[in-house]
Amino acid sequence: MQSDKGILNNDRYLALIVGTLSFYFADLFFYLSGYYSIGYLIVQWVLIAYGIFLCVYSLVIHDRIQLPFRTLLKVLFVPFTIFLLIYTVIFHLFSNVLYSLIIIASIVYLVETPFDAKVLKLFTPNRNLQDKVLIVIFSIAVPLVVFFIVSNIYLSAFSIVLSAISVYLALNHLNVGRRKESAYLAVMIQFIVLSLGFVFLIAPFQTDELLFDFYSAQLILKGGNPYLPNALHNVFRYYSVPYSFRTPLTTGGYAKGLFYPALSALILLPAALLKIDPRYEIFAFTIGIVFLAFFFMKRRNLQDFFPMLALLLISDVGVLTFAGYSDVDIFWAFFLIITLITRERTYVPSVTMGIALALKQITWVFFPFYIIFIWREKGFKSAVRTTTISAFIFLVVNLPYIILSPHAWFNSLIAPETMPLIGVGQGISIISFAGFYIMNNLYFTAMFFTEMILLVILYFFRFEKYKYALTTFPLIIFFFNYRLLVNYLVLWPLLSFFLIWDVMKIDGKKLLKKIPRLSINGFKKEITLIALIFIVPLGSAPFFHIQSEPISINGVHVFNNGANVDRMLLNITVNGNFSDKLQFRIYPDMFLGNASANGYIWNSSAPPSGRNYLTYIIRPLNSTYEFPSGISFRLEAYYGKYATYYKISYPNSDNSQSNSSLKSIFGSA
Repeated sequence: MQSDKGILNNDRYLALIVGTLSFYFADLFFYLSGYYSIGYLIVQWVLIAYGIFLCVYSLVIHDRIQLPFRTLLKVLFVPFTIFLLIYTVIFHLFSNVLYSLIIIASIVYLVETPFDAKVLKLFTPNRNLQDKVLIVIFSIAVPLVVFFIVSNIYLSAFSIVLSAISVYLALNHLNVGRRKESAYLAVMIQFIVLSLGFVFLIAPFQTDELLFDFYSAQLILKGGNPYLPNALHNVFRYYSVPYSFRTPLTTGGYAKGLFYPALSALILLPAALLKIDPRYEIFAFTIGIVFLAFFFMKRRNLQDFFPMLALLLISDVGVLTFAGYSDVDIFWAFFLIITLITRERTYVPSVTMGIALALKQITWVFFPFYIIFIWREKGFKSAVRTTTISAFIFLVVNLPYIILSPHAWFNSLIAPETMPLIGVGQGISIISFAGFYIMNNLYFTAMFFTEMILLVILYFFRFEKYKYALTTFPLIIFFFNYRLLVNYLVLWPLLSFFLIWDVMKIDGKKLLKKIPRLSINGFKKEITLIALIFIVPLGSAPFFHIQSEPISINGVHVFNNGANVDRMLLNITVNGNFSDKLQFRIYPDMFLGNASANGYIWNSSAPPSGRNYLTYIIRPLNSTYEFPSGISFRLEAYYGKYATYYKISYPNSDNSQSNSSLKSIFGSA
């Protein structure tokens, strides 16, 4: 059993790991029923809120962590992993069960409290032996994942060699420092091999963002300006991104353009010059982050916490699959990590902060908290210098395009907030775009900035308590964004990992006396601000509620080809001149599968007919968007800022094969 201080520090890492898992479990619930069930949506929100709480809690300076809370973390860790195991058995069979077993077996390392010792008494409380068990588990499981999932003989062979090295080191005097470091280094290189395996396994350009950035890099090489209107109009002819990973517009068609700062394209110039798959650049930055983390801990003599790093990497497995699935967020995360670990220096963190700002707008949310951190830690002049250098880097990268076409450049950067994008994701906005309580999209933009302002105020006035939690506040802010995808969440715990060491130095010291204890008198301002974070969104929602739309669905008749629904006949009233422009989306009560976050996209196969009541025949965009007959669903008809919904429920969905909700309108159609 470790000392109280060791337990406290270990539990900070544990809170971060369980919080990360909570985000992924919210994602699992999303795919189970998509946007159909309000019950599933509430579960998602609870899991995301719980994950945010744990991530913040892991970095807040406490006077102590109570034993019941430590036990609670570990008790919740068990059902999380059991649920993951059951889920993967049902939907993914053998492949992801290996991953589940890795997570469950990792509980061995988390045996800390007397409660755990009783429940898991079969495992040893000896920390050195636990290290050996954990390394052996990873060393056996990861090569199996590489072999059965990636099915690449060369990577499998390399993975087996690494496993042999790590097992040898684990079973031979692991208590010797360098042996332990080398064993865990071999384990972490295994994760890198796994990441490369996903690049080999999955086709390129699984996100339109990578395609836009890479295509823009090629335009830049040819002397073109990717920010000009229609500069990327042929982008899907260059390489076709799966429909499920494109970004549909509420006015029809898909978003096409460079909607990010210029460095998002410039960083891919090496891949464009060499004519290689740009995912190899993402993979290179993934390697960089793993090695940054390893040597960060080694240099600070945190070798005892290598297991927690390994657990975080496997729990935050989305980071390891970013390269395969074409997610470019690893770029800005890499530079923000360098910013955090070099923040004591004068110029390096300012430069890397500027690079991150020039890569993607998501980093702009973090910037005010970082400047407050520098201001309170180093003084106002240092904050001004950091702001100036970071802004200069951002401008140097973007200046050519600002000069060439300032209007086009500015419009492109604000396009993610101004374009008519369909609602997707897992944030609070689901309640609106899925049709439960429709609100003007302006509400979510207003709440995004309101939450940001409130948290900046909280951070400034309670800096001594929340000083290291600056990487967790974006989690709260993005929860209120109109589009919240899981990749907006999972990188912030990874960044937070690099700050726990700083909190550990304070744990148990007299510095804690500066922090007011939890009492009403000591926390009046803090309680008020935190209350406003919840009260403002709830209280203002009715003012943005939309009660009537110029579109209404009067009836739906469903047709099927025997197994799947492949056509519908709709009767719709449209008050406006956009009757021939209506778009359609379906939210079925089922596992989303290949439909991804967009739902099931359908379109009209013929112009609408009729006068007062228009008749539409709609079909799925392709066979991917067919769904089994007899499945309850909600149908959305939309155009621009207008939308209406129609729900069809089957009491016995397993047996029901057809439905006509308003036969009187269609007769025998």
